[in-house]
Amino acid sequence: CFGSKENADRLVNKLQSRGYNAEIYDLKSGLYRVSYGGYSTLGEARLALRGVKANDNTSAWLLHN
Repeated sequence: CFGSKENADRLVNKLQSRGYNAEIYDLKSGLYRVSYGGYSTLGEARLALRGVKANDNTSAWLLHN
């Protein structure tokens, strides 16, 4: 999450260059939340999260709607 849209955009660009389908997910409580990508099933999301944590961001988390 970022308070600055520019910082959120910077991370989105970095993640996209690494092959993620990243985007700014939403703006909540003044913070821009960046998503590594969206997934069809919870199982797919959990598998992707394991990869993200192993390779890019140990503090990544899963938002399940």
